[in-house]
Amino acid sequence: MFDTDTSQREGQMKNLEIIKIIMSKITIQAMEEKNLSQIYENKEMLDKHFDEFSSKSSSEIMFNFICGNTFNFISIEDIEKMVNSTAQSDIIKDFIQVQVDINGNHKEIDELLYKRFQAYGLMQDNIQIRFIWNCLVSCVANKKITYKKLYRFLATKTSFGKIRTRTISGQHIEYSWLSLTDIGLKEFFTQLHRSIDGKMVDWRMCIDFLSIKFEGILRDILKFNGANIIKFSPKETKMVTLEQLLRIDKDGNDKDEMSTAFFKTFDREDLALFQYVFSSIAGCLNVRNDIAHCYYVPQQYTAKIALLVFLCILRLAKFIDK
Repeated sequence: MFDTDTSQREGQMKNLEIIKIIMSKITIQAMEEKNLSQIYENKEMLDKHFDEFSSKSSSEIMFNFICGNTFNFISIEDIEKMVNSTAQSDIIKDFIQVQVDINGNHKEIDELLYKRFQAYGLMQDNIQIRFIWNCLVSCVANKKITYKKLYRFLATKTSFGKIRTRTISGQHIEYSWLSLTDIGLKEFFTQLHRSIDGKMVDWRMCIDFLSIKFEGILRDILKFNGANIIKFSPKETKMVTLEQLLRIDKDGNDKDEMSTAFFKTFDREDLALFQYVFSSIAGCLNVRNDIAHCYYVPQQYTAKIALLVFLCILRLAKFIDK
């Protein structure tokens, strides 16, 4: 994806593929709730390969993998097959599915869609988040990954460092996506260090700051890719909301300009992650909306939410300016 040491990258890709295979076995065994002894053996093997992977990867390799979705251990196709295979035999199909939001409001939901994102969320919690969190903790502890190194990588290797111009009240203002996100990214590392040191953590600043910036940068990317991000009506014009930006067909079958623009840069796994974290689709977290409307209380600002928002921001670095 980005310029890096090709030989080292290829070597670590092979190691990562082994890790993915082991984690896939653990997932299947855990879902079937059997072969517990085999699960423990696989976890020991996983830890061995993980230690080798994190110790041999350079900072740039790690950033490439995180930004480029190489750390994706969740197969959307496998989730859909599993959900679809159980749909006909599931007794729950005879009931109306209702989702209750953070304020106690409820609405009927699509059962298959809900189960798809429920399964996705479980795999995020038990596989992907676990691996990436351990990877970050290990690399931050040995100073292989730092905020300064991430800043330099984003500034020199990605479109986050590109200087852009926006006209505000007749004035041309220069900015970059890195200047929009740097405070939140730095705060993520501050709290991660505190967590490693066993100190009290507070993820509020990181989550509040980055979740709002995600929407603006995604909107820029879709605009640069040819999508119209402004809705026109006889009496007004207004920006398309984040919810509308993410209401994209997962297979790209919509053939509208928003879907076309999205898949010029991102893939199905990116869409699933973005929807899971930021949309109000059944079973998703709807983080940006709940943050913007001050629905979160301090206890809901968790390391899991912070990491997911952090990963979404870095995934935007896949965009390449023409």
